[in-house]
Amino acid sequence: MDPSIPDEVCAVQHCVLCVLTGVSLPYLIRFRQCLIEYRSSPVNASKRPLFNALKYASSFPVIFLSAAQRTIVLELAAVSGEAVARESWHGEHPLFRLWYDTCYCQP
Repeated sequence: MDPSIPDEVCAVQHCVLCVLTGVSLPYLIRFRQCLIEYRSSPVNASKRPLFNALKYASSFPVIFLSAAQRTIVLELAAVSGEAVARESWHGEHPLFRLWYDTCYCQP
């Protein structure tokens, strides 16, 4: 745990993790079912279960990034004050800086 983050934020992060698990569990179960169906089909005659598995796998980045967004806003509010959480610019967060440096900084 980061000592600069208050205990309240850590508790909320654990709550977000529980919600994240609950939200992603149905997609994970269906993803697994599609993979099992694809593997058990004779000679993989149909690619449909594989495409369905891809569809369910595409939901995980959305779920995880939305949970990360909530956590980042809570961290910023705890460190910089409530006014920062209401702003649309979160450029001071290290995760945003990593993304920005990766995408826009030339070597």
